[in-house]
Amino acid sequence: MAAPIIITTRPVEDAARDITDLGKKGITALAAPMLEIHPLLDVDLPHPRGFDGMVLTSRHAAAMITDSNWHDQPCYCVGASTAIAAKEVGFQQIITGPGDGKGLVARILQDNRQSVCWPSAVDTGFNMAEALKPHGVSALRLPVYKAA
Repeated sequence: MAAPIIITTRPVEDAARDITDLGKKGITALAAPMLEIHPLLDVDLPHPRGFDGMVLTSRHAAAMITDSNWHDQPCYCVGASTAIAAKEVGFQQIITGPGDGKGLVARILQDNRQSVCWPSAVDTGFNMAEALKPHGVSALRLPVYKAA
């Protein structure tokens, strides 16, 4: 019986990273990119005043935060690769979550945040704003890219 092969359909750069990481674990992987990341034009982030921080559930969103006014604010990142992307664009206070949205919600609540900005994809698998709402935390969702 042949060893299983994992096929990654993520964007080219992500697929390459997946193949490298899986290869280090002895897992054969094949890239078949089916997605491209398209930044949305004319997206203006609000001023950070009035927010307790930023929430990033995607490294692609992190790469689009060019407003340095935000870089001194706490930045809650869903996982390690998003945290690395946040650091690369200049964030100084990075809080890394466990790799999923639900775990990141717990971390935001632990820090007693009341209002956050959430740059995201147009389509998301986890709705951070809806997850925080029952806890009294306001999350301004701002789509900054589309995965197509």
